[in-house]
Amino acid sequence: MARASTTALSGLTRLAEERRQLDAREEELRAQAAVEIGAAMLAAGAEKIELKLLERIVRKVGEIGEALKRLDARAA
Repeated sequence: MARASTTALSGLTRLAEERRQLDAREEELRAQAAVEIGAAMLAAGAEKIELKLLERIVRKVGEIGEALKRLDARAA
């Protein structure tokens, strides 16, 4: 029984490490995505839009995207 426990503990340790690595990778990808989104917004002339308005626009676009996902799920 000690062997099964050791195997389970080893598995949990590996899983925790994998989770830590995935969290770090997610953080890197989020930073890269922010740079890409910022570049696209600047290319589209977004620097001319007031920051609060830009934030509202981005929030609304996110809401629309979520609504579209729900509609697609219902249609499927």
